[in-house]
Amino acid sequence: MMSSYTREKTRNSESPERDAQPADDGHPERSGAPRAQMVPDDARAYEEQHTGIRISYRLKEDEVYECLRRILKAKAGGGRPAAARAALLVAAAALGAAGGGSGSGVLYALAAVCAVCAALSALFPLRADRRLAREYAGNAAIRMRVYPDRIQLARDGRVREIPLDGTSECAQIGDMLALYVRDPQAPGGLGRRLVVLPLRCVDPSALPEVQAMIFAGTRPLKVRG
Repeated sequence: MMSSYTREKTRNSESPERDAQPADDGHPERSGAPRAQMVPDDARAYEEQHTGIRISYRLKEDEVYECLRRILKAKAGGGRPAAARAALLVAAAALGAAGGGSGSGVLYALAAVCAVCAALSALFPLRADRRLAREYAGNAAIRMRVYPDRIQLARDGRVREIPLDGTSECAQIGDMLALYVRDPQAPGGLGRRLVVLPLRCVDPSALPEVQAMIFAGTRPLKVRG
């Protein structure tokens, strides 16, 4: 244990001049002089005794899906896929109108292709996100401990620590905290992992402290509906 030093006087000391003199028998440890005494470091002792705030919960698929959808939309630039779909729909409408005026079957076919591509570009991400949410939620119990400098997360027999040092991002989505955590082993090669904490599972008396510690140790992530 780290230790600090402090100077401590004996109770029988009368004056600094008298205390500074050694004992007559030649044993300075028996004198009343100030001595350096090793005492425990109060800060370290407090840190060791602090057990963190414990939270146990099970995730719901809809909770994970909502956080996943909003986080991925924020990270991928949600406006780009929407703009691409809009362009495909405009092209489909234009080609359909041109085909109606000329009676060309080719233009009708191109219009249909554009419309189908627009529909698939909207459908596939939704299905993929829903599948990921189902796999992530599962039915496993999650145990979390929140400390001022880290989060300890236990699930499926594995324990990992999330440092609260500004390397992760966090957004409050409804009554959930969504953490976008750096993790080189995350699936998909993204180097990030989503951690969801439903606030419904946090004791109301501990909720302000939990939010304060997590927000203080993460960067804000802006998400939209």
